[in-house]
Amino acid sequence: MERQPASEPDQAYGAAATFIDALATLAWHARRYQRDPANPDGWTRLGGTYAQAFVAWFDLSHLLTAAVRDAARRAYPVGAASIRVGKLKAKGTVIEAIADELGVYFRNVLYQGRRHPLDPDRERVIVEAKAQAVARQVAEGKLAEPFGWGEEFNELMKKETRAVVRERLGVKTLGDAWLLMAREWESQDPARAESRLKLLLYSSIDFDDLRTQLDREARAVIPPSDALIATATMVQAMAQAGVADALARIDVSTSMLPVDPNADAPPRRPVTKPDGWARADLVAQAKDAAGSFSASTFDNIRRAANVEAGERGGKGQQRRFSRVELTKLIEAVEAGTFRNRTEIANSWRELLAQ
Repeated sequence: MERQPASEPDQAYGAAATFIDALATLAWHARRYQRDPANPDGWTRLGGTYAQAFVAWFDLSHLLTAAVRDAARRAYPVGAASIRVGKLKAKGTVIEAIADELGVYFRNVLYQGRRHPLDPDRERVIVEAKAQAVARQVAEGKLAEPFGWGEEFNELMKKETRAVVRERLGVKTLGDAWLLMAREWESQDPARAESRLKLLLYSSIDFDDLRTQLDREARAVIPPSDALIATATMVQAMAQAGVADALARIDVSTSMLPVDPNADAPPRRPVTKPDGWARADLVAQAKDAAGSFSASTFDNIRRAANVEAGERGGKGQQRRFSRVELTKLIEAVEAGTFRNRTEIANSWRELLAQ
């Protein structure tokens, strides 16, 4: 059977989830960043994560159409409390709070008061509109002045679609867009970059809780017929991104599938595996026990435990974490400030006892 394109809500919530996961990783690094005289350009290593977050938000800002906004709002009863992300302005839905408040704040970290590369070049359009207005004036036998160039400007801006802008920039794949924005981050001078990192701490935001709220809202909004498409579309998009570790960065779980938001989730206990446990196994085990646990949180724990990640690409997803490594992960959880760390640690100890 021919696969149908993913629905608008599926695409929008997929972009929002990607944005939150990348932003959580970026904030984790920003909170731990310290200037190292031996490695003064250490901040440049965050370019890739910054780029993933930025492109996901940019896509979300276009995918969050009026129809998706209406569908999200209908998921809540009349009179429901507004949703606030950290100290930002409250909105009616989670996805709007992420796109319109958190996303715009994130955009302004580098681009306060100025355009970013993926935006239409308004200054160039203004110049072209004025030139057209002058030509019109001359053709009408009037002064060679750009009077009434607003009409020309509006018509030209209608043609400045995302596709046109990307073609002008030579952006053909998601990987091209990531590379473009990573270079934007890396082109900063060190002093500015370190000051920007302070704006990416997001100390008032619990990203695990935010992702849980987003997933819950998505279940209520995404049509059931799009259940299989939701996961498949995200995987296909990442596979075609032109970035080697794309698939390793996505949590292909049932968290985004449409189910009754009030229903209890079935237990997801991985079977005993003598050769160790995959990342997906450990994420599922912790999520079952803690209720709120994402792949990005697992990666933060892994880094804190000084446990190496798998290889990049599809082969890396087969990476198994040994009993020794799992013990280190448990110790890192208990020594850190992770939410529900007791439940997470105990759930992984169950695996060691098997």
